[in-house]
Amino acid sequence: MKIGQLNALTLLAIYSLVGYPLSLSAQMTKEALLKHLETSFAPTPQEWKELNFSQALDLTQTLVMEDSLGHSQRLLNLMTKKALNSTEQDQQVYLETLFSPILQGVPDLNYSVWKACSKFAKSAYTTNTKLHIQKHLLTQPQYLDKWLLLAGFATDDPMPILQVLEGQKSRSIQQAGKLALVRMGDEGKTKSFLKTIKRIPIEDDFVFNIAPLAIYTRNKKAIQYLVEIIIENRGKCHPADAETSGQISCSYRLVELLSPVILDFPKEMEKEFSNMNAKEQLGAVIKWLKANKKRLRIDPEYL
Repeated sequence: MKIGQLNALTLLAIYSLVGYPLSLSAQMTKEALLKHLETSFAPTPQEWKELNFSQALDLTQTLVMEDSLGHSQRLLNLMTKKALNSTEQDQQVYLETLFSPILQGVPDLNYSVWKACSKFAKSAYTTNTKLHIQKHLLTQPQYLDKWLLLAGFATDDPMPILQVLEGQKSRSIQQAGKLALVRMGDEGKTKSFLKTIKRIPIEDDFVFNIAPLAIYTRNKKAIQYLVEIIIENRGKCHPADAETSGQISCSYRLVELLSPVILDFPKEMEKEFSNMNAKEQLGAVIKWLKANKKRLRIDPEYL
């Protein structure tokens, strides 16, 4: 075998392990990416789509850290989408990178980093990322209520949340911290939360403001309470379409909120639904919930 052939085979072996260099597999440059960002609503360039995760992260991270043109948010949006469509290992790398060096280097990206993190499954959070979140809580960042909810979902140690609650009198912070503890399985906070929501009348305010909190907790008793409301067809709410007059059963709105977090929700009935009116669809869902309410499986993997 010739030396040139041997070198080529060696390079191929290396590239298969660590990825091809940017110049060989794609031609996206910093200049090209920045030019794309200057045009609102422009379609994602093909060159960006062809980058693998590592190439995209290298390119994006550099631009975010040195951003002087106000493109950080859009850069993170692009990179988040790339990570969401990549492997779990890549997602883990991305979440760690969001905290160190990105958030440490650019504290103004606090909200953007939280928003990006909130899109990933719990399996994407490594021990390091969980520690980063806990440490970040103790700095009392902006949007602390959102960070508390993320911590309740993604981390395992309630102590940082309890420390925050000891020093914060804000109603929104107290509510978020207590909800986070319910999500983590705190029995006392769970009992108090269930007692509170069962006192609230079933109407628009309950659907818009209370039901999402109950769903966030992924607590089985809280979810079952919402299921009971649907089955019993309790409460009157306004339709989602503000231009539609009159009132409808709050069950319609609660089904919309609950269906994404209940595993095995009757998706197999979608074809049947296409031939039903809204009242018939709700009836079919209620029938399914009645038959399955004691064995509902709740998806805990997302915020």
